[in-house]
Amino acid sequence: MPTPKEIGNIFKEARKKKGLSVLEAAHKSRILEEVVRDIETGVFDRLGKPYVKGFLGKYAKFLGLDADDIIDQYSSISSRIPSKELDFGQDPKEKKVDVLPGYRKKKVQAAIALSFSALVVVFVMYLIGSARSRSATNGGRRIESGTAAERRSLSVKPSERTAVTRDGNYELTLNATGEVWVQVKRGENTVYAGIMQRGDAKTFSDDGPLTVLTGKGEELEFAFNGTDLGVIAEGVVKDIRVSSDGIKVGSRWAVRGK
Repeated sequence: MPTPKEIGNIFKEARKKKGLSVLEAAHKSRILEEVVRDIETGVFDRLGKPYVKGFLGKYAKFLGLDADDIIDQYSSISSRIPSKELDFGQDPKEKKVDVLPGYRKKKVQAAIALSFSALVVVFVMYLIGSARSRSATNGGRRIESGTAAERRSLSVKPSERTAVTRDGNYELTLNATGEVWVQVKRGENTVYAGIMQRGDAKTFSDDGPLTVLTGKGEELEFAFNGTDLGVIAEGVVKDIRVSSDGIKVGSRWAVRGK
């Protein structure tokens, strides 16, 4: 029976054969650097049992390893590994538990850099949007360009979208356009958590509020009571609230129930 360290060494040797550093492997595989380090050192308890197989499978495929064999090896020892829940959606008002010790400083630094980058991107997008508004007409007729999601966002304001809700019940459908981590919660209870692959769809019928969290909003399309909304947020999103009143992202309505 393999040990966690032996499984981690399989990943480490495969990465070295590709001539990649840990940072390069994390960037190209789109897996957090800290998670890559934990996998290669066999520290699986910090990854959280609901997600560790997804991380192992993704990293194994990236390195050209047999993902099924790796997951089978992990499964044979998983009962001996302590269980910790990796929850990206913890309410900041609640008592915080350091699930990933040692990551906090790097996360703060990354958050500061990301915030600055986001401000630059917003400013650039504002300039691009202004230029489009001035130049996107031809003989009084608007010229649409870009993806379908972009065209929808140009032609329909989120607050103007409505969908019929009957007797307080609603139906939410999530469609993955790429590999994306998703968690759906009802209050403090997790209804679904996992990594959806391109083409996967999940439908939830409910009469109470749900919260959707995702690590890559641009790879997740929403439908509410049969009304397709497409992509409603990008990046890491933790505040998508769904109820019979509609879908709200932060303070912005993506669709209203009626």
